[in-house]
Amino acid sequence: MEPTWFTAVLNDSQGSLTGETNENSSGEKLSASLSGHRSGGSVSFVKFYHIQNELYDEVIYKGSVSDNGDRISGEWTIPSDASGLFSMTRDRLDKRSLEMENIREI
Repeated sequence: MEPTWFTAVLNDSQGSLTGETNENSSGEKLSASLSGHRSGGSVSFVKFYHIQNELYDEVIYKGSVSDNGDRISGEWTIPSDASGLFSMTRDRLDKRSLEMENIREI
């Protein structure tokens, strides 16, 4: 299975994880919701696609958060189908970018 690159927004509220992803898989744009939890440095979440995917409905992710909180690495699983390794890296915005983002939201 070829790697699938996606952009994710992952929110952590006292260990409860929520978020969404956007990806371009085989020329098809897909979006999905994320739901899961974090306990210390361990994380697990499920990606649920917004449209019916012919191959699978969900992908399960289990992994660990790096000490500085900038990376999550672990294993993904498509139940009864496939599995592999994943790595997610946080994009850090500089202060000026954050200020410009806040200005646009107003």
